[in-house]
Amino acid sequence: GPHAGRAVRASGWPDLFSHPGLAGAVVLGVAGGLLAGVVHPLAPIALVLGGAVVLYGLLRPIGLLIAFLGILFLRPTDFFPALAPLMLGKLVVAGALGAMVLDRALRREVRWPKAAATPWMAGVVATVLLSSLRGSDPGASLATFNEVFVKIILLYGLLLFLVNTPARALAVQGGIVAFTSVLGLYAIQLKLTGQANIEGSRAGAIGLLGDPNDLALSLLMSPAFLIMAWPRARGLGRLAIGLALIAVVGGLIATQSRGGLLGFAAMGYMVVRARLRSRVATFALVGAGLLGLVLVAGVASRQTVSTSGIDESAQGRLDAWYAGYRMFRARPITGVGYERFPDNYPVFALNPVEWGPKAAHSTWVKALAEVGLLGLIPFLAMVAVTLRSAWALHPRRGPPTVAAAVPESLLPMLTGLLVSASFLSQTWNWFIYIAVGLVAALEAQAVPAASELEVDER
Repeated sequence: GPHAGRAVRASGWPDLFSHPGLAGAVVLGVAGGLLAGVVHPLAPIALVLGGAVVLYGLLRPIGLLIAFLGILFLRPTDFFPALAPLMLGKLVVAGALGAMVLDRALRREVRWPKAAATPWMAGVVATVLLSSLRGSDPGASLATFNEVFVKIILLYGLLLFLVNTPARALAVQGGIVAFTSVLGLYAIQLKLTGQANIEGSRAGAIGLLGDPNDLALSLLMSPAFLIMAWPRARGLGRLAIGLALIAVVGGLIATQSRGGLLGFAAMGYMVVRARLRSRVATFALVGAGLLGLVLVAGVASRQTVSTSGIDESAQGRLDAWYAGYRMFRARPITGVGYERFPDNYPVFALNPVEWGPKAAHSTWVKALAEVGLLGLIPFLAMVAVTLRSAWALHPRRGPPTVAAAVPESLLPMLTGLLVSASFLSQTWNWFIYIAVGLVAALEAQAVPAASELEVDER
């Protein structure tokens, strides 16, 4: 019957473990863990952690998704290299995927969530794979594809399938707030203790977020939600949201990232514009706020900033963009290959301020150079339909609840990310795809509701 899935779930763990497929998976998992213990001494720890994660995931698959997001944001193996053999990212994403499949099977749910970005996301995957095969170094591109881009694909799928209620959307957004708050506090701590020494005065994390600009972009994942949720919260909730906003904005200031501050200003414009009728007043308010942030951040104190002419950082971006244009002209259809821009930069750069492998410093230039027109078209289409969907989810005045701030904040958040990413190489990094996946998930939530409304009206 229609409630059979609920009955199985309500009957508890004995019914779960009586399933022959699950019992076989447990036996194979234990055997694999014992074998892994011979291969690496830390592997049994991974087995114990994995078992705990799977048991929790069978009850709360969304918890595994939030844990995976936490690993992507906080990068624990970068801070503690001893954790690297545990392969926490792969462990958690595998657990989340398995828990999601089992959860849907037990509830006999076969509906595929409908989202406008999904076919274009599939196009991006196909063209990235084609570019990897036809690029300047297929072996390196395919290795990076298997190591990184496969996780992006799984992340999009997990967001689309698991974030299927407003409560789950709020839980995921709450997790992102927690992770960005930790990063913001870390950046502030570096600044206050005199350890912010990138370009003399900039704070950055380590590993993937070692670049202050990348750290700034990651911090842009939560301010829009925090600003919109703060007036709707009460008591300790409002206090927690206010403290998180201070941590995130303080961390953003500590990075001294011009792209991050521009992204924050674009995000602020979208938030304020939804509340004010006057476009002039909105521009004036946001402009004054941006100027204040620039002065407080002390962007002029960066060592790469010159008092006369163009500074070294800006010139490096122009060099990278022109090299990307030359890569596109050389291979306009499929590009130089997925994640092969740095390797090709010395070949295509003309009299740069800095030789050697270099990032593209633009999401759009990187896409054009690495995957050509064949990959740029679905990538731009994916971004465009996501913006359109976010616009549809962005009412001028939504319900006065914290949960309602999640869909309302997606358009400002996405706008800020894209503005900042225009000056960063974020084409194949997590943050844009987290935003795309969240918008797709909330759009998919709205589709059944609209269908039910049409049926009721008939």
